Amino acid sequence: MREIATGRFIANGEAVLLLGPPGVGKTHLAVAIGREAIVAGYTVLFTPATTLVAQLAKAHADGRLEERLSHYAKPKLLIIDELGYLPFEPNAAHLFFQLVSRIRAWRNAGHLQSRRWRMGDRVRRLDAVMMPLPWIGWYVGLWL
Repeated sequence: MREIATGRFIANGEAVLLLGPPGVGKTHLAVAIGREAIVAGYTVLFTPATTLVAQLAKAHADGRLEERLSHYAKPKLLIIDELGYLPFEPNAAHLFFQLVSRIRAWRNAGHLQSRRWRMGDRVRRLDAVMMPLPWIGWYVGLWL
């Protein structure tokens, strides 16, 4: 937990899964980690999985899915609480997958940006090829 509290996992693009039965403090720990991330200067968004999926489904029905995906993909740390307690409907699972894919693409673009800073023009020529590569998003508390 001390290592996780440092926030290095955010900078390294690593996922943190907090697993356990109900009532052992997973949400409490996720909130504490999120608070420390905010203190360290990261943007953080906390949402229950049911709220996330409901908002994605509503946005999809209203034709605003891209906007809602961007909202959830933007923070450096996305904390999804209670994931796995209730099964997703097939359409909801598809929308969740779209969010994960969006986060991967955005974060990959950020990693490319840091490579460009180090390597210069050689990487710039590869932008069109490298931008869509997948990247695993930042998640604390994917309760599976």
